[in-house]
Amino acid sequence: MHTPSSREVKLTEQTLRERFLVEAPKAIPTLRLFYRNIIDQRVERNGRSYSLKSGTAGMADLFGFDRRGSPAIPVELELKAWNGVQSKEQIAWMTFVTTMKIPFLLLRQKRTETTEQTVSRWLTEVEAMLSSTTRSTLSSTDSPALAPPTAPTSETPSDLSDGSAQTCATLASGESGSRGTAPSGRRTRRAPSLPLFGRRA
Repeated sequence: MHTPSSREVKLTEQTLRERFLVEAPKAIPTLRLFYRNIIDQRVERNGRSYSLKSGTAGMADLFGFDRRGSPAIPVELELKAWNGVQSKEQIAWMTFVTTMKIPFLLLRQKRTETTEQTVSRWLTEVEAMLSSTTRSTLSSTDSPALAPPTAPTSETPSDLSDGSAQTCATLASGESGSRGTAPSGRRTRRAPSLPLFGRRA
């Protein structure tokens, strides 16, 4: 029985990844995925040696964002051939990501599947995870938009999207700087309107 070499396994995973990236936007239009290129090598140029590094060993193959959430839902995907093995660095990254409560999926090919069958199944699994995450996110934020903010806990990360967006919109329109009455009874001065970008004309 032929035992695939590590090179053959990587080529299989590369084929699956490329096909998955082509089909994902069609099957899940709200999801945008990006490939992580992990680099750690020495480069010789003009007689000098340089260290070229990008990313951290063990990071998931793909990361992305699904815009059904507000803010968008991050997602991490690790793709493996049927005989691919997670390295200790990949296991450590998976543990870190799940501890941060970021949706993570280890997508593994089945030995008897074709590339098309594997990619189709993976897309179904990703869609199911995102749908479940979206429902969970919406149910946890089902409260009035102007409700008093609650202090973040170690279990629930703070979500400042609504408050921050509202504050920025108010400042941009100048409403926050409108005349009013200070607690002491004195009238406050209206703050000058400043452009959001670039210099004042």
